[in-house]
Order: sequence, then structure tokens, then C-alpha cells
Amino acid sequence: MNIPSRILTGAALFAAVLSPSFAQTATTKPVGYRTETLKGGGVFNLFSPNLDNAVSAAGTIDVIAGTTLTDNEANFSAALTAGDPVTLKIVDGANAGLITDVTAFTATTVTTADNISTLIAAGAKYELRKTPTVASLFGAENSAGLQAGSSATADIIWIPAGGGTYTQVFRSSGGLSGVGWRKIGGATADMAKEPISIVDGIFVQRRAATDLSVVFTGHVQTTATKTGVVTGFNPVSRVIPVGLTLADSQLQTELTQGTSGTADLIWNPKGDGTYDQYFYSSGGLAGVGWRKIGGASADQATTALASGFLVQRRGAPTNVTIRIPSGLDI
Repeated sequence: MNIPSRILTGAALFAAVLSPSFAQTATTKPVGYRTETLKGGGVFNLFSPNLDNAVSAAGTIDVIAGTTLTDNEANFSAALTAGDPVTLKIVDGANAGLITDVTAFTATTVTTADNISTLIAAGAKYELRKTPTVASLFGAENSAGLQAGSSATADIIWIPAGGGTYTQVFRSSGGLSGVGWRKIGGATADMAKEPISIVDGIFVQRRAATDLSVVFTGHVQTTATKTGVVTGFNPVSRVIPVGLTLADSQLQTELTQGTSGTADLIWNPKGDGTYDQYFYSSGGLAGVGWRKIGGASADQATTALASGFLVQRRGAPTNVTIRIPSGLDI
């Protein structure tokens, strides 16, 4: 199982937080569904399901030491299932929105992929969710209807694996790979439980000639989420299944502003494999605000972000926040 880092750790990025404790609870978030149309004919479709799993456990961190977090009131052995990918999210304080993958657990402790001990402190509130997987999103038996075949003929799901790399998963219809979800170069290893984080945009390389509509169901995130972006191109999820504009995103507060040649760029899919490119202009002929490359000084603040988009980070790696717009009815 591939579990890439979700955040960029380090004291220079965030300060520790201290917040009051609360008893362990599991809360129900709004449930919804959304449909994504995948263009056929070899198009690389960038998108995100924008829906997550229900909260499995929630509570307050009593002790944090390196990658081990302790909640003395928890019963993770009852709430979590061994072998399932799990995500931990910090939901309060200055660093609310940080997420990291859980690599192991006991009754009262979880071990995380990232060391967030310098970013939060005892008293921070958290939520644990089972991470969506290839099987949960596209069906254990491919109920989504992706084209099955060999690695050379099937539709390919490109899942971010960290550092600008991808895990390529397809539905094998038989042969030496057998029948099931497989990884290119992974022989017969079952990839049904390969995790797909709520913060990641993914690509589906639709080799079939026809378009395909895929319906996703799940729970809606109602609090902001942070994710790391490295120098280069980063597929990022809008996180929520409803409209989020460039103005709503406030990404200009964390990304580099400037000109079309110096600012970080948002590559927003147009639904046909092509993109519009946006940046936050810091002045000059383009003025100040969200602008489109080739769009002169026209204000682009109300442009809606697609379910998944690319952040072209021209500067050093950083963390960005995917916010929930104020007053949004979810």
C-alpha cells in the first residue's frame, strides 16, 4: 500500500497550538453525491470525488510524542479495522486542517506517517476517517464501469504518490494479472485498498472512446483542510462537492503572487483535457487580483474551481489551505 505524506512538516511552517480537551465522540457529517463525467478518447481527466467517509472516531490528544498520539479515552481497536487505510485530521487551533495518514494503532494510540509533534500540542482535537480507496470509489468489482483490460488497453487511474510521482491502477480483465484492481508493474498484487486522499486530485486516463459518468457518494467535509504542495505541478482536490471560486479559496494568501511569469499558477480543467491558467496579480498592467493568462486585467475572482485542479508551485514547497466559504450551506 502506498501512503504518501499529506503535509509538509517543520517548525518553520506552523506554530504549535494549545486548545481545550473534549470527550471522544464520532459525529455525522452531511451525506451527498456528485457525478463526474470522464471524457473518452485518451483524455487525462483531472478531478476529485470531493466526498469522504464518515468519522470513525474523534476526540482530544492527551499526549503527543513524535509520531505517536495518545487519547486515553479512545477505543481505536473497536473503531478502526486493521488493514484499512485511515486518515487523521486536526480540527481546531491555528493548525486546523492538517491531515496525515495513520500507519498503526492500539486501543488508545495512533501512529502517523508524519511527525506533527512540532505543529500541535496536547489538547488538540482530531477526527479519524477510513480513507477512500480504489474499491470504495470505483467499486470492488468496477461498478463505475471503467474500461477493463490489460495495462496497455484499460483505463488508468493515476493516484498521487508523493514527490510528483503517481501510482497507476487499472482494472485487469484476466491473463497473467488475473481479474481485479492491479498496479502497472505490480504483477498480481491487489490494489483494491489503495488509498485516495480527500486532498488529492486524481487523473483517469480514459482510453475507451466513449464518455463515462461516475457517481460518487459520501460525507461532506465541513472544516478547512491543509495539504502540501511541492515545487512543480500538484493535483489538488477542491474537497467540498459544491462551488468554490478563486475568491472563496483565498489561495493567494499562501501561494506566490506576481505576474503570469512569476506567480504560482492554478490550472483549472475545462472538462476536455485542456486547462485555463489563473494567477494572483500583484500589480502592473494586470492590476491586483485574480487574473487569467491571456485575459489581460479582467477580474477572475468569481471563476469556479473544478473538483480537482493543478497548483503549479514555482517557489519552495509549502502548505496550502482548502477553505470552506463563509456562509456556505452544506
